[in-house]
Amino acid sequence: MREYLRKLLGTKDIHLRDSYANIASQKVGSKDTTISHNLVVKNLADGDVSWNYDFMDQQSHTVDWPVTIIFCGPGATVENIKKHYWDTASADVRWGEFKNQGSWEQIGDTGTKSRGRIACHMRLYAHNGICNDNSELGQYVIATTHYDKNEGWWWPGHHKVGWSEDAAREIAAKIPSGWRIESAQLPKYDWYNYEGCYWVDNRYYQCDGYVTLIYTSKP
Repeated sequence: MREYLRKLLGTKDIHLRDSYANIASQKVGSKDTTISHNLVVKNLADGDVSWNYDFMDQQSHTVDWPVTIIFCGPGATVENIKKHYWDTASADVRWGEFKNQGSWEQIGDTGTKSRGRIACHMRLYAHNGICNDNSELGQYVIATTHYDKNEGWWWPGHHKVGWSEDAAREIAAKIPSGWRIESAQLPKYDWYNYEGCYWVDNRYYQCDGYVTLIYTSKP
């Protein structure tokens, strides 16, 4: 199915709805719950494309969290972005899948995460784990975001994850001097991953569907 969808890629964003809904279904926690996400291959400049979610493994399209941020500009490398936020996270690897410079890649990342009971967690995906590049964005890195709340607490029912949009807002609010934000809801920033604020088990899905573009300065 993955190879078939790659062959479909042309000038349009490919929406996986209806007959492809099974690709975006998943079992969450202890509940055999079907979640229908709007899984899309998003077209960028120069033939670059990216899925609009990251995935829990390399084999299936079991989604984890939506893409909410694109870092771009001369400082947009995974190493530089992590340097300006938090330590490398002690967390499970998740996988971004995209095409840059003509080749599909799957890149795993544990992310960068703040400390404390409510931790802001961001994973970063780029060519060779460094950066992507095209004529529109220059250097760029794709990011997914969420919160981990009460992680590691021993009593059941207290560990909760999600709030992707709120996490993206926190990251945007913490940009260093010389970086700037473009968060206008323009069509080209619509990544079709709107999540209408709902719970499934301990996961809270929340996303307005648009990426926040953060311009970075030279490190």
